[in-house]
This record gives sequence, C-alpha cells and structure tokens, in this order.
Amino acid sequence: MSDYMRPIEFDKLIKWAIDEYNTYGTCFSIAKEKFYKNNSGKVLKTVFNEEVTSPVGPAAGPHSQLAQNIIALYLTGSRYIELKTVQVMDGEEIMAAIPKPCIISEDEAYNCEWSTELTVKRALEEYVKSHIAIQVLAKEFALADKKDFSLNMSAGYNLEGIKNKKIDDFLEGLKDASNLDVYKDSIRFLKENINLFNNVTTEDIDKIEPMVCNSITLSTMHGCPADEIESIAKYLLEEKHLHTYVKCNPTLVGYDYARNIMDELGFAYVNFSDHHFKNDLQFEDAIKILNNLLEIGQKENLTFGVKLSNTMPVLQKKNELPSEEMYMSGRSLLPLTITVAKKLVDEFGDKLPMSYCGGADASNVYELFEIFNQPITVSTTLLKPGGYYRIKQLAEITEPLLGRKYEGVDKEKLDDFYGKLTNSDTYKKNPKKKVRDRKWLTDLPLIDCFQAPCQTDGCPINQQVAAYIHYAKNGDYKKAMEVIAIDNTAPAILSETCYQFCKKSCTRVDYEEGLEIREIKKLVTSKAQEDYVKNIKICEAKTDNKVLIVGAGPAGLASAIFLKRNGIDVKVIEKSDKAYGYANNLVSEDIIQKDLDLLNAYGIEIEFNTEFTGNFDDYSKYKYVIIASGKETNFEVYKNQGINIDEKNKVALLDSLESSKENVYFAGDILKGKKSIVHAIGSAKTITKDILRKEKIDHDFIEVDYQVDRKDVISKRGNLVNYFRDSKEESSRCLSCDMICEICTEVCPNRANVAISVADLGNQIIHLDGMCNECGNCDSFCPHIGKPYKDKFTVFWTDFDFEESTNTGFLKLDDGKYRIRLANKNIIEASLDDEKIDDTTRKFIETIENNYKFYLK
Repeated sequence: MSDYMRPIEFDKLIKWAIDEYNTYGTCFSIAKEKFYKNNSGKVLKTVFNEEVTSPVGPAAGPHSQLAQNIIALYLTGSRYIELKTVQVMDGEEIMAAIPKPCIISEDEAYNCEWSTELTVKRALEEYVKSHIAIQVLAKEFALADKKDFSLNMSAGYNLEGIKNKKIDDFLEGLKDASNLDVYKDSIRFLKENINLFNNVTTEDIDKIEPMVCNSITLSTMHGCPADEIESIAKYLLEEKHLHTYVKCNPTLVGYDYARNIMDELGFAYVNFSDHHFKNDLQFEDAIKILNNLLEIGQKENLTFGVKLSNTMPVLQKKNELPSEEMYMSGRSLLPLTITVAKKLVDEFGDKLPMSYCGGADASNVYELFEIFNQPITVSTTLLKPGGYYRIKQLAEITEPLLGRKYEGVDKEKLDDFYGKLTNSDTYKKNPKKKVRDRKWLTDLPLIDCFQAPCQTDGCPINQQVAAYIHYAKNGDYKKAMEVIAIDNTAPAILSETCYQFCKKSCTRVDYEEGLEIREIKKLVTSKAQEDYVKNIKICEAKTDNKVLIVGAGPAGLASAIFLKRNGIDVKVIEKSDKAYGYANNLVSEDIIQKDLDLLNAYGIEIEFNTEFTGNFDDYSKYKYVIIASGKETNFEVYKNQGINIDEKNKVALLDSLESSKENVYFAGDILKGKKSIVHAIGSAKTITKDILRKEKIDHDFIEVDYQVDRKDVISKRGNLVNYFRDSKEESSRCLSCDMICEICTEVCPNRANVAISVADLGNQIIHLDGMCNECGNCDSFCPHIGKPYKDKFTVFWTDFDFEESTNTGFLKLDDGKYRIRLANKNIIEASLDDEKIDDTTRKFIETIENNYKFYLK
C-alpha cells in the first residue's frame, strides 16, 4: 500500500460526516453514543483567555494531523487540541526520513516520528478546515451552540526554520485565515449548501471567525541549544504576538534521577544513555530562560508558560521500530514529567503556567487536572483499544472540576502526587503482569476475523468465555453453566485452579487489567452446576466400538465424558484409589466431588487399583486406547508393544494424534510433562474429535450463538474501570470481542480501518488507503499474525496508491469500471457483472457503492 495520506476536500468532508451520521448514527466511525456534550455549563478559561468546555485533548501527534481526526477528537470530548507539529522539512522529504512502521504502543509507547508528514501548506489547510467543520457539526449534532474549543499550533525546531516563509505563512494563516482560499471556499460551500443541515443557519456560518489559533507550543527537539530555545520563544512572543508554551524535555530531571526512578518503578528494561541529559537544556539554564520569557510575555501582554513534557529519547533493545533511537511516552513518562513539574513549581511558585502531558489517562486525569487547572493532553492512551472513545471518559471525569479560577499550580496537591510515585504500587509496573504476546498462530483473514482472544488465544480448550460471561452478566447462570460444560469437564476444579491464560489474553489488559474470569466461572458453578448435573441425559451408544482410557486424571476423565456424551462407550482404569490425581492436592474433597458427580451422571465408572498391564491384547475388545497415565508413565511398557515414542519430543505425539500403533492416543501430562488441568482437557478434546471423525459421528462442541446489544458494547469501549468489582459485576467489564472486535478501527489514529456490514457476510473490516500513513499501530493490537493495513480489503483513491500497493482491493475508475486486485493478486479491470470477479469481492464493492459511497474518493 502507499503511505501517502490524502487530505479530504472540505465539501466531501462535510457531506461524508452528514451522510454517515444520518445513515448510521456515526461520524468518521465515532458512534453518536460516544459524542461528548458538556451538560454542566461550566467552562475552563485557559491562560490564553479562551473558554473551553472540556480540559482534555490530544497532544501534538498522530491524532491531530488530518481534518477527520480532529473532528473525531472534538466529537468525543477534546476541547483543547494541540495540532501536530510543523517544521521546514515536510511532505515527501520528511516521509523519506521517517522509517515505517513508526509507532508501537503495547504498554508504554514508542515512536520514531516527530512532525506532520503533510506539506506545511496542506497542514495549514487541514487545520483551517477543522476549525470550520467542527463549529458547524457541533451545532448540527447539538453538541454546542458556539465555539467551545481551542486549537493550539505547534512548530519547531530552530529559529531559522521558524522564520522561513512557508512556516511564517503557516503561523500568519492560522492567526487570520480570512485571505486563504481554503477558508473562503469552505465558508462559501457551507452557505451554498445550507440545505445539508437541519440545525445550522447562515447566521451560524457568519459567526465563524477567521482566527484559528492565537497560541503556539514550541516543540524543542532533544539537543536544541538553550539560546536557540530562548530566541525562538522570544520571536514568537515579540514578533508573532502569539501566546507561547515551550515544551520542556524530561531530561531536565537529570540522568541519575531518571535511571533510578525508572528502575525503582519497574521500567529497568527501558534503555537510555546520558547523551541527551548532557546535551539538552540544563535545569539551571532553563530557570534563567523561563524567567526572561515570563518578563517578555508580561511586557507583550501575552501569556508565556511551559508544556510538560516532551517525549523521552530511548535506545532500541528489541528492534521495536526500524530506527536506532525512538521516543518514549505513556505511563513510564509520568514520573519524569511530574518531577519536572515539581522542580519548576519549587522554583517559580504560581508564576509559571503549565499545560500537562505525560502518562495521563482515566486513572489519574482527575488528580492531574486538580493540580494544574489547565489543559491536559494525551497520546498514548488514545493509541490503545478504545482509541478516540477514551477521550469521552476523560472529559466526563474532569467536567466537575471546570469553572475554578486559575491561581497557578496547586503545589500541595502536586507534592502529594509526587510522593505517591514511589510510595505506592499505583505507578509501579508489576513484573508479574507482563504485557501478553497478542499474536495468535493464525493468519489475519480477509474476512471474518472477529474472535475473542480469551477463547482463541488464551484458552487451551477454546472455552467460549465471552458467551458464558454474557449469560453470567445477565444472571442466567443455567445457560452460562451449559456453555461452560460444552468444553470443560472439570468446571468446579478449574474454578479454583485454572491458570487463567484467558485473563492474560483479555483485551482488558490494554485498559486496566484482564477480567477475573476464573472468579466468574466460580460464581456460575456455585449457582448452577448442581442443577446442571441433575438434568444430564445419558446418550445411547452410536457405535459398537469402545474406548479404553488408562488413567483417571483430568485428561482421562475429560476423554471419558466427551466420548460418552457423544455416543461412544468407554472403560476407565486407574492404578490408584482416587480420581483426578494431583488435583486432590489443590482443592477440597467437596470440589472434587462436584466434578465426580458430573462424571457419574454420564454413567461412567472407574476401575480403581488397576494398573495397565501394557499388553494391548488383554484389551482387544477396545478399538481405541487413550493413555492418560501422567508424567511418571513407564514408556518401556509401550515400547515393548511396538509403539515408537520420542520421549524428548512428546509434543509430536499430540500433533499427529496417533502413535505408531494404530488408534493409540496419548493425553495430558504424558505429552509435555506437568502442565495444567486445562491443557490436559484440551488434549482430550483434540483426541475425542479425531475418534468421532473416524467413527463418522458429529461432535457436540457446538458454538453458542448469543446476541449482544451493539450500543451496550460500544458504551464500554474506551472506559477504564479501576475499582474492585464482585464476580457478578466483573462480568460487566467484558467487551464481547467475539461479537464486536474492531480493535484495528479503534487504535487507528487516522480512521483508516472501518467496519462495514456486508450482505451475507455480516460485519467486516475494510481499509481506506488514502487515510493511512502505515504507522503500524493496528498491527500492534490485531490478535492475528498480520497487519490490517496490509491484509484487509482496501479502497484506493488514486492510481498511484493502487500501483504502490499489493493489497487486495479496488479503485473506482472514471468509466464506471473498477481496477481490482483479487485475493490471488491478479489485477483486472472490470464491471461488477464480470465473471472474473469472485463473490466476496463483488459483495464488498457492491456494499461500498450502495451503502458507504462516502468511502469512495
């Protein structure tokens, strides 16, 4: 695919927004249920003398460089929007300098990008379009009756570049856009097409002022000389007459402090040298510069302050990104940023205004806004599942604090927050809670990729976790138990002992913490297992062939239950006098008995104190033998019977299912040594399916079809939940990923991955090439092995982009035909009735043409 982003013309931008909203109740894939409206009437008056109805928004970064991004930010609650940085190097020149992918945000985030990839002129046009579009859409969608947001420009990185004509045109254009063609053409379009709107009048359009920004954040790249920083800020205040923030670097804390606190908080693996700490602005020099600039600001009747903080330059350790150095953000940046704030407040008291950015999210934004009482900007949290939706929660959390008079930074609250950095576990990274490897061993399919990680990736028996959680949430424990029992033959034991692989794979890991799924299972089994057992009906035998099972541990008994309930008779022999083996050392007799009651309900008997002789001829009436005798098995017994067993690579036996002797299987710990009860049941399930296949009997591992309310699921997306819940309440945190995944659409900063409903295929993901710059963030979170921006059906807008790509997808041609790259990578030009087009491709194109025409350029 091409990494060129194609700005959308203003007329199409507005028509797209209105058409999508009127048809689907969404705007640039933001559901109207996630639109934010300030209902308190309280506002924040920024130190730049602008009133905003929310104190939160994006930091200068990937979310604020295209008009549709900025609109989506506003809709979800951003009212202070820091526009992506511009510099002299722009367009193709900077695109060539930034390696791709350029973002990875699995926990803390790293990037190797530093300013917009658009030309400066294009960036100016995007920001002007955003300024106008937000005001009419806010009125149309009943979010605001007047301008209630602030755009803050960002520029760098040296005085010579700032003075360059194209940067100067950018600054002046945002200060007063009245003479720009993009401003005049956009206003003219709105007036000539007022009929597009239900709630917008020409009077509303007349109120749109040409002043887009009157403030700027100076982005100081690491290594920028101190006198250069002062000269640029002085120029912006005195010559450009802009309220000015200078972005401070976290290196102000000093190398030793940074290394020590990062190590103490569990980020010892973050690799950085003292290079930037020595070459960046030093704290003593910063004090002098900031004092000078405060005086200049006061003299010019303008506000001067600082933005805390910039990203942190770190070194590659695991080839995270294709660059030697990358920039860290997110929660690992918070202690450094708070420390810089404390050092500056200790020096300046309430004289130095501060805008905060560094590890803010829903868990701490209330405290941070209490401290700073000025805008809080974020980036990393928006790059995680939930994406733009996370802004709404930030806005709602902070709304009660609006309306306070600004009296400087609250030093007492800042000191308290600083003290908590190392004195509590809140900001420490727990090494036991490692970020999971999100990738399953499955390729990302072109269609039907929606699956729940807890089931497909996390659970060795592929238990339908999301389904039984759904029923538990609704209080239908009977149905929840039925779902559990499809794949789980020891529900009571596992409700106490399961390793919770599912919890580690849960999408909630990227919010706050995976669901306590085992506790939910315990709740269900305590409520419904006894009644479930009473209602079991024994299945009549469907074949004369029988199965001998050696071992009454979890694997053997799982095999017995799975086979018996599917119509195959079994005999279980056990050398000891107890069933469930090692599980007896883990749980009480009462728990063991609950699962034995389940076994007994199927009429399965165990012959205890019976050791397998090793002579298969003694059991000739059994067509199949399953050896589930544990990791202490004497393999010589089987070798003497002509069974070839590779003890060093026993896993191969599971992969091939059979040993060299026909219809002899190995299940449970005999395969890999001591693993887990759930792994043992997983191997029993695999073997059961193979035996049933040979016997031509359909298995009963059915997939439960349940329905969820999409609005209910979307309402949870983007919301962090940070307080204790009991098992019933815990189930409400489930995001129903098996029904509505769409993670790749949420984490895309540019809205380039979208979900559509395709006839006969249901919800599917498509990719809009012209809105993508190949940042790679969707790849980080897609649970399949694959890249949504490379592997999903793609809509192209230009010949160039189509030719630069290898993606399956299409370009609409002027003659009504389509240039199509098929799944086999053959390229054809055809109309939709051409027999060379496969049904899936035809359905995609027809759906987009008929129902999502706004996706076509």
